[in-house]
Amino acid sequence: MKKKLKGFTLIELIVVIAILGVIIGLLVPNWINMIRKNRIEDQNSRARVVYNAAQTVVQEYRFDERNENSGIASVDSVNDGDFIFMWDCRNGGVTKCYSILSDGTNEEKSDAFKNAFSKKINNIFDGYDDTTYKVYVKDYIVQSVVCRKENNNKYMGAYPTKIKNPRKGATVEAINMTAFNLDKTDNTNTVN
Repeated sequence: MKKKLKGFTLIELIVVIAILGVIIGLLVPNWINMIRKNRIEDQNSRARVVYNAAQTVVQEYRFDERNENSGIASVDSVNDGDFIFMWDCRNGGVTKCYSILSDGTNEEKSDAFKNAFSKKINNIFDGYDDTTYKVYVKDYIVQSVVCRKENNNKYMGAYPTKIKNPRKGATVEAINMTAFNLDKTDNTNTVN
């Protein structure tokens, strides 16, 4: 009586490995794309929070500047409704803020304004300690926000237009907010 050997033949093993290879080949790219989309969406959500916080603060300034008796306008006022503000968490929260003048040039805002504005936004947005963001304000209305979490995260987010495919190597600092595409019908969502 012959003993029957148990186990798989070499052909059976090769077929199983080939099937697993095909399945992994199909699933891994989808899994990587899903992770990328989730990280970008997380940054878009952060940008939305910054957008809402900035809009709240800008409206406070707008109403305070209407009231000459408030005392705030003389200390740290916007004095115009067009400016770009940037919070950079990597440099200890050093901010850049400048007005956009009618002739297209920029004028640096005072340190008192930068400190007061950043403090008000960061009291609302609790993720400021690891996020770099840039806010563009025109006529006392926040037009757009771009942000990025700075713990080795290459993904940026924006609001109200969401970034779907940011340029590789693009930085928040380098983005010209006045040229940021706010057309919600555009599906490319590129940053300039």
